Amino acid sequence: MLAFPGVVALAAWIGGVGAGLFTTLVSGALGLVLFVKPMAVVAGHRVDQAVLLMLFGAQGTLITFLTAALHASRQRIGEALAAEQRHRADAESAARLKEEFLGIVSHELRTPLNVVLGSTWRLKHSPDPGVRKAAAIIERNARAQALIVDNLLYVSETLAGHRAIARERLDLQSICHESLGTIEAEARAKEIELRFVPVDSRVFVSADPGALRQALTAVLANAVKFSPTGAYVELSLAVAPSQVEIIISDVGVGISADALSRVFEPFWQADSSARRTHGGLGLGLTAARQIAVLHGGLLSAHSEGEGKGATFRLTLPRDGEANAVDQPSMSAVGA
Repeated sequence: MLAFPGVVALAAWIGGVGAGLFTTLVSGALGLVLFVKPMAVVAGHRVDQAVLLMLFGAQGTLITFLTAALHASRQRIGEALAAEQRHRADAESAARLKEEFLGIVSHELRTPLNVVLGSTWRLKHSPDPGVRKAAAIIERNARAQALIVDNLLYVSETLAGHRAIARERLDLQSICHESLGTIEAEARAKEIELRFVPVDSRVFVSADPGALRQALTAVLANAVKFSPTGAYVELSLAVAPSQVEIIISDVGVGISADALSRVFEPFWQADSSARRTHGGLGLGLTAARQIAVLHGGLLSAHSEGEGKGATFRLTLPRDGEANAVDQPSMSAVGA
């Protein structure tokens, strides 16, 4: 009889409630015949045996229902887990397809844009002022679209795990000058002054020149886009022995406290009206932060609120060779 609970549980696990109850009934009948005088129990002469028999049946019934419920729960959990794994596999497959699609589209868009930008060089040297003005407009808009495509390509490759960086020892101030030159046309069109405050000594970083230039250009372009006509955008440096901080500040529309936590999310902008007014996919800052992380750095945003401008700080490790030669003290340069 000591094996009774295990036998009933096994029967209920394999065959369900019916099998468990049947096993309980058979076990009770065998116990009644083998260990108890059946007629004495029926006649009421052995009340204690009758009570034990009832408890025996109740125990078997309880074991049956608990075991059956446990088995059913385990089956449901297994089915839910299998369904979740299928859904996850489908989602991962869809994400890979999306990333591959974005990569293909970006490459296909980049090629004709390069042709357009290359062709404007001849138009810019035309003796006709009207042609030169049209060439400047074409170049400005083509560069803006090229930046969007570059950001789209960078984000898609990073999400797919295909993005790698090729580090070089770079003069950071030269990269800053080049990035400012990239957005000069857009700034001039909005009559926005671009300010650069250099430091006294040369600053070197170990970075991918194309990626770092793209990150700086994305942040600068964002500052220009959200600044009013006639304002200014400033780029300055804060240098320490082990790291350098690139500070890009503007006096534009600013960022609300709620929006600060989301400015680096892909495809996100403060509101739909801002998207219509200023355009863009909302990928520039996302790509810039990914570039910073890949270089062992950080990109952060700060704003006192709407209408109070914004400041972005890109922190990067300094190049080791430069540190051994040049160890200037921390110097924060700003307006």
